[in-house]
Formats: sequence, C-alpha cells, structure tokens
Amino acid sequence: MDRRAFLIAWSLLALAKVLLALVLPLFGDEAFYAWEARHPAWSYSDLPPMTAWLAAVGRALLPGEAGVRLLFLALGLALPWQLRAWAARQYGEAVGWRAAWLALLVPGAVALGVLALPDVPLAVVSVAACAAFQRALGDPRPGPWLGLGALLAIGLLCHYRFGLVLVALAMATCLLPAGRASLRGPGPWLAALVACAGLLPLLAFNLANDLAGLRFQLLDRHPWRWQASAWRQPLEQALLVGPVLAGLLLAAGWRAARSPGAAGRVPAVLALSMLILVMTIGAFADDQRFRWHWPLPAWLWLLPVLAQDWPAWRPWLRRVAVASSALPVVLVLAWLASAGAPGQAARWLDAKRFPANFTGWREAADWISPIAGQGGVLVADNFMLAAALDFHLDPRRRGPLFVLDDPANAWHGRAAQLAIWGVDEAALASHGGPGVLLAEETARRFSDRHAWYRGLCDRLAGLRLDGQLLLHGGRKRFVRWRFEDIDAGAGCRQPGALPPLGWFELPDRVVAGSDLAGFGWVVQAGLGIEVVEVLVDDAPVARLARTVEVAWPRERWGEVGDPAGDRVGVEVRVPGAALLRGRREVTLVAVRGDGLRWPIGTWTVQVVPAARR
Repeated sequence: MDRRAFLIAWSLLALAKVLLALVLPLFGDEAFYAWEARHPAWSYSDLPPMTAWLAAVGRALLPGEAGVRLLFLALGLALPWQLRAWAARQYGEAVGWRAAWLALLVPGAVALGVLALPDVPLAVVSVAACAAFQRALGDPRPGPWLGLGALLAIGLLCHYRFGLVLVALAMATCLLPAGRASLRGPGPWLAALVACAGLLPLLAFNLANDLAGLRFQLLDRHPWRWQASAWRQPLEQALLVGPVLAGLLLAAGWRAARSPGAAGRVPAVLALSMLILVMTIGAFADDQRFRWHWPLPAWLWLLPVLAQDWPAWRPWLRRVAVASSALPVVLVLAWLASAGAPGQAARWLDAKRFPANFTGWREAADWISPIAGQGGVLVADNFMLAAALDFHLDPRRRGPLFVLDDPANAWHGRAAQLAIWGVDEAALASHGGPGVLLAEETARRFSDRHAWYRGLCDRLAGLRLDGQLLLHGGRKRFVRWRFEDIDAGAGCRQPGALPPLGWFELPDRVVAGSDLAGFGWVVQAGLGIEVVEVLVDDAPVARLARTVEVAWPRERWGEVGDPAGDRVGVEVRVPGAALLRGRREVTLVAVRGDGLRWPIGTWTVQVVPAARR
C-alpha cells in the first residue's frame, strides 16, 4: 500500500514539477546564479560555488530556463528516493516506502527542484550526511568516516548555512554514547580533516576579496541581537511542514531520542539538535529575509523516524496529518503555477502575493533588445534586472552591461560580486557613455520613487526619458532613458527627464449603469500634467483635470517642481454608459505639457448587473 501510494503520488508530482520547471520564467535569484555560471569561480560573494556549477553543467546540456534547472530538478525528484533507500537500509523496506511518501507531504521539500536554488543540493547532501553519520557510528573502520567527511566537504560548497549541519553533528556526537566513544578513535577526526577540503575554495575566495562572502553571510545580514519576531518561528515551521505532521515528527523524534535502544535515535538526536540550534540562532539573526527553510534538513532527518512509528498513531490523526500537509503542498504548487501565467495571477493575487520576481524579465529583454543589439552601453538599475537581461539577451546583446549601485545589491550580497566582475557603477564611470538605462520602477516602494529618480539625475548626465513598459496592470513597470555620460552632480538638464508619478484608487466592482468613481493624484516635475485620460478597454471615455489640493506629495517628497503646486488631485468619474457588463480594463494616462502620454496604471473592474427587487 505504501509503495503504491508513493509511486502514484511521486509520478504525479514529478509531472507537475517538470512542467513547472519548463514553463516558469527565471526567478530573480535564479537569473543571478545563471550569470554566475557564466563566470566559473571557486566561490562568489553571495554563495559557495555549487549552485553556479550545477547551473553551468545544466546550461551546457540544455538551453534556456530548462538547462539552468536541469540538475536541480533531478536532485529534487531524487530526494524521496534517497530517503526511501536510507530508511529501507536501516529499518526495512516497508518503512522505506512509508518514509518516501511522507516526504511528499512536506511542502518545503516538495517544491525543491522546481527552481535552481542552493537549498536543493543542500537538502540532498544533508540527508546523505545524516545517513553516513548513522552508519559511521556503528563502524570502527575509517572508510565510513572518510565518506562522511567527503559529504561534509561537498555540503560546505553548497551554502554557508551548511555550517549549521556541522554544528548539529558535533552536538549529536557529544550527546550520543556511541558518539562520545567514537571520539577516542580516529574516525571523527578524519571526517573533520576531509571536510576542511570544502573550506579551501571559500577561504581562497574570501581572502582574495576582503572576506566578502563571510562578511555578508555572518555579519552584514545579521543584527545579532534579540528579535521580537522570534515567536513566529514555530508558526513558520508549522506552515513549512504542516502543523499536525510537524507535531508527529517532533513527538516521534523525542521518543526515539529518549530511548537508548531505538533504531532511530541517531537521526532523532541530530534533528532535535539542529532544530534547537536554528531556533536559538534565529532569535538573534536576520529576520528580514526569508528563512523558513533553514531547519528543513532536520525535518527530513525525522521522516524515517516517524515512518517507523506511523502505524502506532490513531487512524484519524494520521488522516488529519495527511490532509493538513497536503493542502499547503497544493497551495505551493498553485502559487508557482501562477508565476507561469502572471496575467491570470494579477487578477486574483494581491500585490504582496503576486509572483513579481518571476515576471516581466522576458518582456523587458525583448523591449530593450533592438537597442542592446546596436552595441552601446546598457545599464540596469539593480542586480536582478541586470542578471535577467544577461540571460535573456544572450547572444543578442552586443555592448557591455553595467549595474548601478543600489541598496538591493548589497542587501542580497551581490554588490561585491558585481565589483569583482567589473560591471558595477565604478566600472561604468571608468567606461563612460553614452548609453541606455533600464530601470524597474516597481522594484522600490512608491514612497521612495521620487527621491530615487532625483538620484538618477545626479549620477547620469543628460537623461532623456525614452519610454516605459507597463505590465500586469502596473504591478511590473520598466522605464527607459538615454544618457550622455557619467557625470556625478550633473542634475536633470531637461525638465521632462523624470516621469510622472501618480497614485489612484478605483473600486473593483460597479453596478451596470452606474458611474465609476475614484480618486487620486499625479505630479510631474517641471512640465506639469495637462490632462488625465481615462480608457476603458483601450477606448478613451473621459478627460479629467487636476482640480483638488493634495498635500501628500509635498509633505513626503518636498517641493516636486510641479507648476500646479498642491492642486494635483483628480476626481475620477467614468460614465456608466461606457461600462458594459463583465470584466473591464480601466487605464489612466497622464498627458504631460510636452504631449508625452504616460500610463499610470490599469485596474480590472467587474461590472455586475443590478440586483432585482
């Protein structure tokens, strides 16, 4: 029964993951790993080299996104089989098949392999290391310990976070009687010596580059003080694993850890040590970036332990565990599928849940491609856009690609790597212009955009606004400029160098025959706005003037230089006769004083029939 359930579920899941890996656009981080793959090295400023190496091999075998993800997909699909082989060897075939299908209920593990991310090889190596550690503790020969050391060395090449696995192994060695006994022999010391081989490439890179990787992973990204958000960690883990399944895993692990003769005592002690370690460090470490996946190896180690005890739990509890974990699995896969159809996702996902880091890269590359093919300087405003352009424009791009200094570059640990490659803003200043700047406006908060635009004027001389690409109702917006040269402090020489900035709120439902009413504002430095046009399904239906005083832009940004002063507010009213029943697309376009038409955004409005009395 367990074998059949696993084979059916794994086959369906494998089909879904293969399809997702083929159709999903590159995630922003994936694009950067693909960029790193084009620059083979022993390490990088954000990660050890394994992720880039795997992407490079995959790209050599297959083109496009499928090539970048090829080996990651293979490892992700192999992970349940790896758990099955380990559990079957230690506890018997029946337990092996049960552990394999239980692995398909862990949402954090199910998604592994769809994207080319370092957590994929990290998880596979972590499972292999736990199995090797369990085997080595019962074998006095040096061979198993040398094998464990080799796996640890490989793990260190996957991610700096593999250091948590090393510390958990040291804790388990000290806690287990067999571990303490092994310290009197050469085994653990041989393993540690071999593991140090994985440190050599990292040390060589860091010593040659001002400790860039170590500083980012250990210092720059962590406040190392108590975080009030620490209470969220158990909730995050319940969502990562499934609340009931997580409870059963912990209960099985605790029971095995307390029983000296339990067959699963070694992985249980190791897993609990890892969870305690991660929760403790997480209370003081970075809580601004996604970190739910940090303890994933511990949950994977506990799966064979739970598989042994599974029949002992009450049937209703097992059914609840399966159902409560299967639902998050479906939601994770559905969210990933939405990234493959962003036009549909924009209709039912809000701005925070919209898969923005997947979308727009191909369209932006196609939009800039004719210019990039001419051989001039191409500048992106942040590392993620630059990585996407490098991937999608190859081999169409003829000129050099540079990246402006941006807080996101340092926030993600990529600023040092851009400097190493000679594509950062300092390298751009040395190269000079003229060129084209492509910026992702929606990569920064709305309230920060005016100051950011002003900053561009102080860094690039002679900016000339050249157009915009508006995608998915404005959830993704790219702006393009031409510039003459790099000239710090040059300022905006042309009054129309900066684009309009506006905010509007419209209802998402209106009764047929009724007017659509909304409100907002739009500002334009220097030139002002002549009129705001309203289009319904691309057909013009109204022209609106700015007549209402709105103080927010001045209070937030200071004097923006709009000739209208504070009278920048717009009362939006669309005649009911222009709104046919069904789903309508309402677009607002700001028309500048020089005649430039600039779409502010597109809103989807459902026109519903009036209720019958």
